[in-house]
Amino acid sequence: MNQVIVIPSLNPCPQLPLLIDNLIEGGADKIVLVNDGSKAEYLHIFDNLAQNKGVKLLTHKKNKGKGKALKTAFKYVLKNFKNIDGVVTADSDGQHAPEDIFKVANELKEKPHSLIMGSRTLNTDTAPKESLSGNNDSARILNYWFGMTLPDTQTGLRGIPLKILPWVARLRGKRYEYELNVLIRCYQRKVEITVCPIQTIYLNDNSGSHFHRKKDTMRLKRMGVWCWFVRPLRKKP
Repeated sequence: MNQVIVIPSLNPCPQLPLLIDNLIEGGADKIVLVNDGSKAEYLHIFDNLAQNKGVKLLTHKKNKGKGKALKTAFKYVLKNFKNIDGVVTADSDGQHAPEDIFKVANELKEKPHSLIMGSRTLNTDTAPKESLSGNNDSARILNYWFGMTLPDTQTGLRGIPLKILPWVARLRGKRYEYELNVLIRCYQRKVEITVCPIQTIYLNDNSGSHFHRKKDTMRLKRMGVWCWFVRPLRKKP
């Protein structure tokens, strides 16, 4: 496949090795895995996965946040890969099935200038309360400040074209607010956003998620305000 799969991970769930195995079996030969400061008891998982051909392990000694982990991977991709369609980001907590990751990759191949959003169906029947509330918070921010309407604003399964990756890798944000900033900047730069339906999967009531409702929601709100008032005054992202 002509995309690099990027997977940031903090204290990974048991499903991560199986996900990597399934991706490799399905034809993925370029995987960048980021250990974002995981505890010592998880390091053997990363060491074992790094033995797989096509898997590159990048490590943060301390936890820096999902946004930082993604940007570390993007900068590595830009330096080491040429002539690719772009990157496909996926989470390590079991929410993204291999077939859906490949689905987003194929969509990116067909639309190499679009941001592809792997979009789940989120409602009270399919999503845990905390996850649904967090998604609703970010959706309200996008709609209030920018008039954007997306069914799944917090999905970590995204296809990002190589053409826009250089400025995406420079955007503001260290944690989950970074992914919100990517959406806002794509909207402001008139990058097409394509919704790609995927399965809605939550394991153990989404216990593997590291989203902190109060702290991360506040970061999301600050990012929306910053992009609306401060960002337009600057020339670079």
